Amino acid sequence: MAPGIWEPVDQSTILGMDFKLLLLYWLTIRSMVMAFAGQENMPKNERLWWPIPELQRDNADVTVVFLSAPGIRFSEPVDDPWYSAHKNASTLYDQNNKTRPSWVQDSPVSAMACTTQTQYCNPNLPIDEQCEELRGTDNPIKETTMPKIFTKKSQLELVTRTDFILTLDTAPIGYIVGGIGAAGLRARFGLSYGYQGPLPSNQWQLESEYWVQGELASIQDALVRAANGPPKEMDMFLVQPEKNDTAALNLCKNQVRILACP
Repeated sequence: MAPGIWEPVDQSTILGMDFKLLLLYWLTIRSMVMAFAGQENMPKNERLWWPIPELQRDNADVTVVFLSAPGIRFSEPVDDPWYSAHKNASTLYDQNNKTRPSWVQDSPVSAMACTTQTQYCNPNLPIDEQCEELRGTDNPIKETTMPKIFTKKSQLELVTRTDFILTLDTAPIGYIVGGIGAAGLRARFGLSYGYQGPLPSNQWQLESEYWVQGELASIQDALVRAANGPPKEMDMFLVQPEKNDTAALNLCKNQVRILACP
């Protein structure tokens, strides 16, 4: 914090009265063992999570976010299906000895499942042939779907390189929520000393939009960092492009901070 700048105390976390989030993430990657999912050939007793058939998607990544509100009192009943709170709680008294009604969450935990899909399109093709089929972000099927719409070698090399950058550096919803936890909830802007202000019936949509905005920002950040080139502090980890990797060489030579490209 810079000298002379005052930052308000985050009252939402006082006495531990805060929302709690638990994340389960299912990626459509057959060749990779995820920390909180698992691959198909893993013994069932070794899988940390295996979604029920209704949640398994071959063409999407699935994130299930569990929400709990231990100790939190809501100032009004909440009709939102994720935050749902209609149970009457004891009356509260403020510092002026005025009474305030309160409600608590209907269930100890509520779940919301989200799907994330990726799709590349080529505007140069006829409109009904422009896009590959929707899929999970790093689903191996892209190795056969992308060449169908990017038939020129130069196009495919560039898109493949871009896809590698986005897959490596973009923070999907699951990573965002898993990384920052309850700090990624918009509802907390109305939470103070364990007392939650009114929430609309579509709060779950507002939360989802908030996470998507974070993912879109991370996409922009990934592309900006790719254009700028790695910072000087990362030079020791630099891997030079292969001499026959045209797409990587072109990217290297067009970066703001040009290094010794082959």
